[in-house]
Parts: sequence; structure tokens; C-alpha cells
Amino acid sequence: ISSVLSRVRTLQAKKQELESLMKSLPKELGNIRADRRKNLDEIASYEKELSLLEEDDTKSSEDIRELCAMYRDTLGLEIYRFEGGEVQFDFRYIDPEQPENIFSFRICVDKNRRYQ
Repeated sequence: ISSVLSRVRTLQAKKQELESLMKSLPKELGNIRADRRKNLDEIASYEKELSLLEEDDTKSSEDIRELCAMYRDTLGLEIYRFEGGEVQFDFRYIDPEQPENIFSFRICVDKNRRYQ
């Protein structure tokens, strides 16, 4: 009889534990749903910010292309990139007497952001 009573007490304790867990599940589920909503809101915010940055980047790229075209058309600017980060800038249309003469310079920016 004592072993049966011991077993009954163990089962009752487990039953109470399970009932307690069952009562806390809706609250935990609500917390999980709230966290999920918060995470989804954060993701949406990051996606919006990324979209705006991409728009700015596209606009900046377009502006740079337009400026390059303007300098190419008015000054005959051509830019050449070489190994090691070296860049050459060639200008035509500088000398009105001989507009096909090329004036150029090269510049290189090293890893320490120093130009040479």
C-alpha cells in the first residue's frame, strides 16, 4: 500500500507540474508571437533602410555617370585604370589651337590612402 501511495503522490505531483506548465503556455506563446512581430518589424525597417540606401547609391551612380559624360564631352576626359590602383586622366580639348593634343597625369592611392 505504501508503494501505491508513493506512486499516487508522484503522479499527482507530475500532474500539478503539467497543469502549471499548461497554464503558462498561452503566456509563453503570446511572448513568442510578440517577439516574432517585433523581429518582423525590425526586418521590415532594415529592408526599407536598405532600399533607401540602394536608391541613393543608384542616384549617386547616375550623377557620376552624367558628370563623367559632361567632362568627356567638354574636356575630352578619358580615365584609365592600371594595376596597383594607378589611374590615368587624359584631357583633350584643352588647347583650342590643337584640340587633339592630350594632357594627362597619373595618380596612385596606396593601402594607407596616400597618393603618389
